[in-house]
Amino acid sequence: MTKNHVALLEQFGFRWKASSDTVSWDAMFEQLNSYYTFHGDSLVPRNYESNAKLSEWVCQLRKWYKLFQSGGKSSLNKSRIAQLDTVEFVWSFSKNEEDFSTMLKELQKYNETFGNCDVSFNFPLNQHLGRWVMEQRKSYKMRCEGKASSITPNQVTALENIGFSWSIDEWDNMFYELGRYHAWFGDCDVPQDFENQNLSKWVAEQRQNLKLHDEGKESELKMEQVNALTSLCFASATRGNDV
Repeated sequence: MTKNHVALLEQFGFRWKASSDTVSWDAMFEQLNSYYTFHGDSLVPRNYESNAKLSEWVCQLRKWYKLFQSGGKSSLNKSRIAQLDTVEFVWSFSKNEEDFSTMLKELQKYNETFGNCDVSFNFPLNQHLGRWVMEQRKSYKMRCEGKASSITPNQVTALENIGFSWSIDEWDNMFYELGRYHAWFGDCDVPQDFENQNLSKWVAEQRQNLKLHDEGKESELKMEQVNALTSLCFASATRGNDV
């Protein structure tokens, strides 16, 4: 390279050594690109335990983007924004969308392991996932009925793309309602005059069926349902009066 070439490059602001900012950017983008390749998106959770530094950097990107849009001082430029677009970076990401994305990944793992998305309400390996799955079905039902719902059309599509089924067994639906009651009141003693009469009657039926099961008689309950009720709040010694 001649001296004239060097002078010409420097005239246009060419730097012979990469700045620390450029090196840091390249390193972090490479980590984000690896995340994108593995997960299929760039929706890094805020509490991403596997790489907290990447999580913080992604949050900072969105702050920089707002500054860039408003004409403020920002570490972003058009070139970097275009680079982030190649990994489908989402610039606006609400708490609801973040939580949904995190749980969707958990559901995908479940699907890969068990071959379906029918997570039981009290799934022992991830009870939070079981409750979340039931909440999605409830939100979808409300949306179909024209009621206010937290689930969005894009989220509905995302769930359906991994084979999610919106219809559930009636027993599972009632067990979900019992789980909500238990979370609120701390027990499963649903009174006969409770506002949800269907739940009250259902609980009484489960008491009777569990009693038959314990006595070795024919019962309508499957073993998995017995285990589900027992794990929630049905102690064998008190099934006659504590459900």
